[in-house]
Amino acid sequence: MDYIFAMRMTRRLLLAALLALSAAPVAAFDPGHDRARDAMRAGKVMALEQVWSAVRGQVPGRLLDARMSERRGVPVYELRVLRPDGVVVGVTADARTGRVLGARQPTRRATPNRNRPRTSAPAFR
Repeated sequence: MDYIFAMRMTRRLLLAALLALSAAPVAAFDPGHDRARDAMRAGKVMALEQVWSAVRGQVPGRLLDARMSERRGVPVYELRVLRPDGVVVGVTADARTGRVLGARQPTRRATPNRNRPRTSAPAFR
């Protein structure tokens, strides 16, 4: 009886280990990240820190998210910035020079608007 129990447990542990190992390479594979790192090492684009310090002078706030992509053959950083007034804006910057190419209109407020009553609860005056 103990032998059968040990074999079942060994089989279950082995299966769990195989499942864990087979999922790891899929989660770690990100070709965009590799291309961005290779372009930075080759000197074709600036590091994100350098671009952010250039952008911060024009669009003050806190960097929430960044990714590198291509627009019309030009490598760009697409940044999401939380402005001091609580508005999240999208900024596109040239990855080679750090120059701001455009800023999308505010997408949403990061904090709730305290002047507007909530729709889920009645407003008391």
